[in-house]
Amino acid sequence: MSKEAAVSMEEISTFVCTDKQRCNFSEGKMRGFERKKSILVVDDSESIRELLSVLLHEDGIVYTAVNGFDALSKFAGHHFDIVVSDIEMPVMNGIDLYRNVPFVYRELFMFFSATMNEEHISYMFLNNLILFRKPDDIFRLQRAVQQKLNQSCPERAAN
Repeated sequence: MSKEAAVSMEEISTFVCTDKQRCNFSEGKMRGFERKKSILVVDDSESIRELLSVLLHEDGIVYTAVNGFDALSKFAGHHFDIVVSDIEMPVMNGIDLYRNVPFVYRELFMFFSATMNEEHISYMFLNNLILFRKPDDIFRLQRAVQQKLNQSCPERAAN
């Protein structure tokens, strides 16, 4: 982000709005303006990361990670509203990532994978996890991400 595009909290808290129904301030925060959702895409394939980033960019800020270990490091500095992960990746696979994230993030996981590994599929089924198949289910995945993001923000769903 360029210096010109960066906006500090001080600038936000001094923002003047003439439409009082849309712009209410409480302790320096703006109401009526929702925070952009954060989406974490985890896949070892650069082309899949790019494809999902393009597909989901209108739904939120898309962060990417190349494997589960890389994704875990991103949890230290960010809050994510949804995680879309491949299963079969080097270093740390998607299931191990799921097992190692803070518990509150587990309900935010969706998997997008071409895995045929019976153990992985069984784990997904036994834990009631969502699995979309590569590449066939890409638009179903997009709709599911949008639906999940809209569940936490009713005003957005109405638009």
